[in-house]
Amino acid sequence: MRAPAERMARHGVGRLPVVSRENPHHVEGLVTRSDLMKARLHALELEHDRERTVRLPGGKLWGVPEE
Repeated sequence: MRAPAERMARHGVGRLPVVSRENPHHVEGLVTRSDLMKARLHALELEHDRERTVRLPGGKLWGVPEE
């Protein structure tokens, strides 16, 4: 995810073509800034969820409401 974002910033473009490895002249699709931002947001949400709970000695989870 970092390489396409850096390339977009370096060249001042908002999208990049996705090409086939076997045939680099064949465009498979496009990746946009919006695509990268959605992927980053998803990664941040997953990281946030992991940080909300901490496993304490004995296996108890801190940050998770008791049932």
